[in-house]
Amino acid sequence: MGGDSALFPGVTTGIRAMRRRWVIGVCGLLCTVWAHAAVDTVPFTLQRNRIVIYCHVNKVGPYPFMLDSGLPEIVIADDVAKYAKAKGLPDSTLEMPDSMGNMIGGDAVQIDSLKAGAIKLESGRGLAMALSGYKALIGTPIAGLVDIARFGKPVAIDFQTSQLRVGADIEATAGKYVVPLTYAADGLPVAQGVINGKVAADMILDLSYGGTVALPENWARKQGLVTSDTPRIVFEPSPENQGAVPDAQCRVQNLRIGNATLARPVCDLMPSGDRVRLGIGFLKHFHVTFDPAHKTTRLEPTGPDMPASPSIIGVGIVLTVRASDLWAVQVALRSPAAEADVHSGDLLSRIGKQSVKDMSYDDVQSKLSMGAGERIDLTFERDGESHTVTLEAEPLL
Repeated sequence: MGGDSALFPGVTTGIRAMRRRWVIGVCGLLCTVWAHAAVDTVPFTLQRNRIVIYCHVNKVGPYPFMLDSGLPEIVIADDVAKYAKAKGLPDSTLEMPDSMGNMIGGDAVQIDSLKAGAIKLESGRGLAMALSGYKALIGTPIAGLVDIARFGKPVAIDFQTSQLRVGADIEATAGKYVVPLTYAADGLPVAQGVINGKVAADMILDLSYGGTVALPENWARKQGLVTSDTPRIVFEPSPENQGAVPDAQCRVQNLRIGNATLARPVCDLMPSGDRVRLGIGFLKHFHVTFDPAHKTTRLEPTGPDMPASPSIIGVGIVLTVRASDLWAVQVALRSPAAEADVHSGDLLSRIGKQSVKDMSYDDVQSKLSMGAGERIDLTFERDGESHTVTLEAEPLL
């Protein structure tokens, strides 16, 4: 006999067709799996609006590292460098500028490997120094700082899922949402932006800055962005501030980078400096992709409506740094806190009946978030004495 193919030619043809479809389907699935595998993910947390990822240093860890932009060297806490056996280099001291232009220095060490999850970052020379200032700022220890360019591939920052997506196939060089970058002499990435539809400025994209936009006040006045009639929050000065809180805050009508526009952004007015900075407060309103190799970033809206900075509602206190396990505060003039005789430099010790000892910035801030008309009991320490006040939240800006 001629076999099944002779008896049932139609069935055989169908089987052959199914086999072809099966082979094509399997190939397509394998291609899909391969393409998906080409993109790795790294979870992150936002701590005081800074991106923190966990890294292994010389196969030791993981340790919390703050993600930065334009950082020429890896920065690592000196105690972590010692524990990870990062060897000292002949040029035993090293200095470099931070994103604010301030020079920071420490011991030069060799970091042989640096990994975030399964991703190998570019390792090499590092700067070992005390990072207690970052712990005071955020309320939790930070083991180091690492530049986003050390991933060596495009990095997409998804603030909605709290993940970094890293891979050569991530698109950041084409389309209407792509913004070209230049790099300043100190290595910081710069994009051209426009404020209020008329004032153009070079703006630093600073991942180490938690605010929305920082404007040098003298420059903003010259450009007509700030006048004597501009509504603002002005903070009572305090030596404990250490640059954690600006002298004042105001709003502008809008800020645009490429095709990404944010309405009514809150601006930190800085007493010195000559550069505009954009921080996480701006970037988190968009799908963000950095591609340092091609000197581009992609800022794509997350929805059909133009995003806007929310209203500031509160009692007029801002946390500055943690001191003696408590939180020093900065107080807005003419706010409910100021009217209750709370002053900048006072130490917040209790919220209601709960102590703030060992609380991070975000833990405390979440308990201070209130709607207009809500009341809260706060206890402060000043000169060794405690005083408790009941404050009612109101719109501030």
